[in-house]
Amino acid sequence: VDFLATIPREASVKHSRALTEYCRGALHKLGFRAVTPREKALSAAMVAFRFPERAGRPPHNQDKFWKYMRSAHNLEIGIPKIENGTPLLRVSCAWFNRGSDIESLHRALSNVDWNAVT
Repeated sequence: VDFLATIPREASVKHSRALTEYCRGALHKLGFRAVTPREKALSAAMVAFRFPERAGRPPHNQDKFWKYMRSAHNLEIGIPKIENGTPLLRVSCAWFNRGSDIESLHRALSNVDWNAVT
């Protein structure tokens, strides 16, 4: 908690907002659709995305997809399910993340063999 107090809040929020927009654009190019609202009052540094239709189907075996992303790309991802059971890809755009993190995620998702992980 003391460490967080040393991080300038305004700069942190500005960074997170810019990274969130960068992430939205990068993943949109791959067919992912953000479900997190853009409005500042309704959003934060986490963005959730629906999986693209062209992926065939979202990874219902979330553990298998997580293990694949971890072992093949050294990325840890979150895949929560919404009320109706639809899995989402959750991405952190917090003050400790960088544009290169989003680029790594973009590269990894560009190369997913969806047949192997669904």
